[in-house]
Amino acid sequence: MNPDQVAERIGWIRELAQRRGRSLDGFTISHRVYVGFAPKWTETGGYVEGILAPPAELADYLNRFAAIGVDEILVSPIGSEPLDKFLDRFDAEVRPYLK
Repeated sequence: MNPDQVAERIGWIRELAQRRGRSLDGFTISHRVYVGFAPKWTETGGYVEGILAPPAELADYLNRFAAIGVDEILVSPIGSEPLDKFLDRFDAEVRPYLK
């Protein structure tokens, strides 16, 4: 789900909690994203909805989740890059720009 879809669902959760007089304090809002590196922004389709993009665009995309109240992002790599190379590149080129 993209940040707009996640924001809508977070709103539903907050609304349900409020109706029941419950607080969400102490809860962590998490979301899994499927991302990989590519020279230009590409949205994958099918079973796994993911994003392939340059590092700066991936950082901007992931920061949108923080802005809507997601506390924790679970990153699942997609693409043809081996996992160790993906992790090294993500650590060097994306993580320093995450809020």
